[in-house]
Amino acid sequence: MIRIGINAKSRLSISLSLSLCSLLLVSAVAASANTTDSMDQATDLHSELKSRTSALEQELNQLSSELHPTDLLLAEPHMDLAHANQSLGNHAEAINGFEKALHIYRINHGLFDLRQLTVVENLLVSHYALGRWEDIDNLQHLRFHLAKQQIPPGAETRLSALMGLTMWKLQAAENDLLANPLAAAHEVAELHRKELELLPADAPADSLAMHHLGIADMELTLARQKVRAPFAMGLDSGMPLTTLGLHGNIRLVDDSSSSSLVESFDQLPNTGKERLDVFHISRHLHEYKSSLSKAHSLSRRAAEHSPHHHEVLEQSIKRSIDNYNGFVAKVVLGRF
Repeated sequence: MIRIGINAKSRLSISLSLSLCSLLLVSAVAASANTTDSMDQATDLHSELKSRTSALEQELNQLSSELHPTDLLLAEPHMDLAHANQSLGNHAEAINGFEKALHIYRINHGLFDLRQLTVVENLLVSHYALGRWEDIDNLQHLRFHLAKQQIPPGAETRLSALMGLTMWKLQAAENDLLANPLAAAHEVAELHRKELELLPADAPADSLAMHHLGIADMELTLARQKVRAPFAMGLDSGMPLTTLGLHGNIRLVDDSSSSSLVESFDQLPNTGKERLDVFHISRHLHEYKSSLSKAHSLSRRAAEHSPHHHEVLEQSIKRSIDNYNGFVAKVVLGRF
């Protein structure tokens, strides 16, 4: 007979191993249960949304049979059904509903009624989801046009609408989403300049800073597009960086006694038109740096009265500087 003995140390080791295995098994079962629960919850939520959407559609159909298509009482039901479809990812149906609500508001309250702003913002969400760039462009312009007609300069809603348009144009230019980015960037830069003319000298520093930042972003976009075209055609510009007004990376100035953000800018070169439009590119870069410097100075003033706005501004300024530094790197490498 062969006996197999297990000493106390071995029994302890086996016991611990079994306990660990049990714990791992329990954890695995719990994790599996949690995953299953999450999936079940998601399925239940989806079913609930579908049921609610179906109920809203029935209610709207009933109302539509009793009222004129442009009756104001139909606006909210159209909005509710559109929101439900948007939550389900049915963006084409959502757009249809929001557009009907938009039409009703226009008929009943006029072309510039501010109730349209919420509808336009919801339309933007669904058009972004579907990648409808031209529609997004039209809606961003409409959003600012509505705000400009009804809201005074300097108000947060008006500024937000213009910054939304600005960031969209920036995104479109960087990703080649629209034709003629040069005209678009120039138009938006001029909109910011006009807003600055309308604001009083004692306007909040953060509002002034955002307009200067908008101008900076658009001027950099103009410079990038004008440099990019010859590079895209495989031409050798033969223009040194200093001729283009590029002096290396921009860095924030930490010295609180200084109001300057950027390096000194060399005198603009007085040259004729080359393969690169050197004079105008340099002018755009000069405008970029000048506007960014003003935004930075105003941002520091805003810190005293509005820490939250100051933080948002600083993040936006850093993003703009990163874009400039990336632009310099691309010019150096000739990769556009």
